[in-house]
Amino acid sequence: MSFLDAELRNTNPESRYFGICYLALIVFFQAAGWGFAAYRALALVAMLLLVGTAALVSWRPNLAVARRIGSILPGCMLAASLAPIVDAWRSAAAGHRVRLLDSLVVACVIITVFLLTCVPRLRDRSAFRIAAVPVLLASLLIPLANLVSGLAVYKLGLVAATTAEAARVMWSGLNPYDVQIDSYGASIVHDMAYGGYKYLPGMSIVYGPLTLLTGARSIILTNAILYIAIAASVFCLSRRLAGKATYFPILLFLSSPIIAVQALAEGATDAAPILSVLLAFLQWGRSSFLAGILIGLSLSMKPVPALFAATLLLPSKKAEWWRYVMGIVVGALPALPYLAWSPRNFIDNVFIFNMIRPPDPTTWRFDASVWAGHVAIVVSGLTWAALCLWCLAARAGLMARLYAFFVIMVGVLLAAPSDHDNYALWWTPVLVILLATLGAQPRPPVTA
Repeated sequence: MSFLDAELRNTNPESRYFGICYLALIVFFQAAGWGFAAYRALALVAMLLLVGTAALVSWRPNLAVARRIGSILPGCMLAASLAPIVDAWRSAAAGHRVRLLDSLVVACVIITVFLLTCVPRLRDRSAFRIAAVPVLLASLLIPLANLVSGLAVYKLGLVAATTAEAARVMWSGLNPYDVQIDSYGASIVHDMAYGGYKYLPGMSIVYGPLTLLTGARSIILTNAILYIAIAASVFCLSRRLAGKATYFPILLFLSSPIIAVQALAEGATDAAPILSVLLAFLQWGRSSFLAGILIGLSLSMKPVPALFAATLLLPSKKAEWWRYVMGIVVGALPALPYLAWSPRNFIDNVFIFNMIRPPDPTTWRFDASVWAGHVAIVVSGLTWAALCLWCLAARAGLMARLYAFFVIMVGVLLAAPSDHDNYALWWTPVLVILLATLGAQPRPPVTA
């Protein structure tokens, strides 16, 4: 089992501890769906605490609090297996067979990684090591089962359905921002002027070819390609940060049921813009122009998360700023014709709608006072500005910028009027990268 030996050498125990805790939290986050806003917000806050604690234990191991936390990590790791086991029990009772499979696989992964990390005598036995590999490879069943489920039973979400319709409208020569595509969006703000497409044209350009050929369900096939590309990006970013190849981030990515459900079963189109953002992070420090193009392409599909990534990826060298900005302009070109065609409807549906939409039951703001929501927005905005300024002033490296991106995105979702499952695609790939590269020596800040 030389592969398993190499993988254990290339990942720190802290990465495995915190990675397993992440899997428990992501299962809890998915279970806290529509109508369980307080639990969902609690899970997001727990994710922030997880990252902060992981950074403390990894980078300041000699602190007394870090040693204390490190001593209880094995117990936390084992307790984490209870989350997918409980979810499996609930899924079996509700008849959700794919979700039952997802939870059982996650539980098996957690227990196996725990034994490999914390029980050396068992780890050294060849029979156990032989059995551990197929158990870990079983994480592949999560995306495969959701892909089959999504293709066999139509379950496309509103995002996918409106994207498919927008592609047909654009192909027919009409403007998707002038056509009533999103009746649900119009209904929640009580104004039919907001019934147009809610994303940017680049989204329909990406998903349009297969959609026009074989129908809306082919969005799932496009997402299957994008899912593989995101996994590859996670691997490449982790290798760049750690300076060595490790497949643990891929294991965490594959074992995150919410990603597979959203991309491969419900057709969430957030897979395309987040892939472009991850590739932009990968190009940061190498090519400012290409990083800008990738951010621009993401912006041409959806404003978030690209808008926040754009400010964090501003090159450290001022001489490179114009190349970066020009790249963003080039990447965003697909959106410009539709903006010029119908500027009022374009701005109303893409931007104003998200500012005036009321809170829904996926966010704590649904039951909170209006002033509390305004305070959360201000705090989130100040956090964004502070982290961006810090990255520039400190000439932060790639790892620090990924940490900042994760914190900003979670802060934005905690302040937003909604926190739908598809938004998890914005931050989960970055989180698994950060947890899988704990203890890696950050590269010196580059002069991108």
